[in-house]
Amino acid sequence: MKNTILKISVACSAIALFLGATTDLTYSYLMTHPTTLEKEFKRCQTADSSMDSCPSVKQAAEDFIKLISDRRESPQGFGKQIIKNQIMLADLEGQLNKFPKNSAEFLKVKESYDTQLQKVNTLLSVVAATSM
Repeated sequence: MKNTILKISVACSAIALFLGATTDLTYSYLMTHPTTLEKEFKRCQTADSSMDSCPSVKQAAEDFIKLISDRRESPQGFGKQIIKNQIMLADLEGQLNKFPKNSAEFLKVKESYDTQLQKVNTLLSVVAATSM
């Protein structure tokens, strides 16, 4: 029984390590994962500042801090911004259903939809990060 538990534990650790190692630290990912952003920003301020991802990390940190400031300055305005972006996202989702998948029109709307979804997720991440 102990041997089975040990094997499961090792397997879970290996999976966690693998998943952690494969996380791509893109600007978009960092903007929706503030804990990772903070950790990576601290790493970039140390000896690891030569990492390839540091310019993206620093830009994401600067932009995230700006959004936090915007929310603190005008919580109602920030909320309106979220609603406006969610409405735009819903409109784009409706447009997606009008075109055949993989058509040029569909792909153009899909790109806009993905960009808009990222904006909404980023704004909601700011709310989550500042509501604790």
